[in-house]
Amino acid sequence: MLAMKFLVVLMSMACSMVLVQGRLLVVGDVSIKMTKDHFRCDHLACPKSTHRCVVVKENQPNDLSNVLRSNICYSRSHKVLKKSLTYETSKDNKEIRQLFEVSRDGHANVLSSTDFDEMEFSKKYSQFQKGLSKNADKLNRNLEKVEHKLEHIFA
Repeated sequence: MLAMKFLVVLMSMACSMVLVQGRLLVVGDVSIKMTKDHFRCDHLACPKSTHRCVVVKENQPNDLSNVLRSNICYSRSHKVLKKSLTYETSKDNKEIRQLFEVSRDGHANVLSSTDFDEMEFSKKYSQFQKGLSKNADKLNRNLEKVEHKLEHIFA
């Protein structure tokens, strides 16, 4: 089951979803892939203990052709395990502000904006973080209930 929720604020696009068995998120040129033993955070191969991956693409307002791409692997305790920063050239000459976050349990957040409002972005990102935690806890509780029922069925 793929659940999606879209929020549009000003000129921002935000999306929260749950990835199913495929465990692959591809948006434009950003790709995040998970398997049982591997977590690929776009251009970065994360350590096995990675719990979530964050990819941020943004250009500087005074130089729209220069785009910073950050790939960061985090542990469950929010510790940075591995990080990569690269600069790319954009020919579009448009402001780019994109954030992609995927956790090992399949939750994904995508924030993208062309007319960027730093305060609104921070506010929405914080709301998504809280929602992600809340939904992950709910999903884990439901999975534990199903697992418990299955144990009793096959015992």
